[in-house]
This record gives sequence, C-alpha cells and structure tokens, in this order.
Amino acid sequence: LYPEVFAGSLSEAMRVMMLLQMGRREEAIASADRVEKEEHPIISHRIALLWRYAFTGDRQKAFSWMTPEAMRTCRRDFMCSWWVACAYVVLGDAGNALDWLENAVELGFVNHHYLAEVDPLLVPLRADSRFQALMARARERQAELEVHA
Repeated sequence: LYPEVFAGSLSEAMRVMMLLQMGRREEAIASADRVEKEEHPIISHRIALLWRYAFTGDRQKAFSWMTPEAMRTCRRDFMCSWWVACAYVVLGDAGNALDWLENAVELGFVNHHYLAEVDPLLVPLRADSRFQALMARARERQAELEVHA
C-alpha cells in the first residue's frame, strides 16, 4: 500500500482509511482534517470521518457524519458496509459490527480469507461464534461464485 500516491478530495478520504489500517494514525488524522473541510461531503468523505473519529474513540462525532441517507447508501454497498462494520469494531460494538459485516457478505464481500485471517481490524470478532458462522457463509458464497465463473 502506498498512501502517499493519493491526492485530491476523494483520494484523501481513501488515504485516511488506508493510513488507519496501517497504524499511521497521526498521518490519517492530518488527512482527515483536510477531508473535514470539504463543503459537500460525499460518502467516502463521510466514511473517512467516521473512521477518523472511531479511531479516536469519539462515537458521537463519528456517527454525526453518517446521515440517514449515508447509512442507507452504505447498506447497499459491500465495501461501505465493511467500512462501517470496521468502525463499529474499533468502537467496541461487536453486535453492530457483525450486523454490518453480515450485510457486506450478503452483498458480495466473500473474501473469507481476508476477513477471517488478514484484516487486522476484525481480530476482536474472530473468536465470536457469529463471526465464525458468517465466515462459513462467506466461504459458501465464494464457492458458489467460483462454480458459476
């Protein structure tokens, strides 16, 4: 991952999330501060700010960026659903995290290897029986896709 290649408003939002996953919080917060100045935030800006404040433990500020419309948009997209799930994990809310992760899997995020073994943000969920059942479902869904490919 090379977050330094991202520039511009949309890319700056994506950069925030990449840096946070890489443990580079100070850089991520500096990028998020630039994103927060955006006059007309789009969904990626809102998610970047959700993450920025989730990672600093400010649940209220994190979700203040997620309007009902933004949450509905996230419910329709597997990547956005995964990003919201990760924010809930960081905030210590496993129930909501699993709800959003389940939505991501149902919408097509079926890379169970990444979810179950690679994504560092999901480590707190891995011992949860609901997470394990969800990973079994993701494996099944991935196998279904491979058969039809």
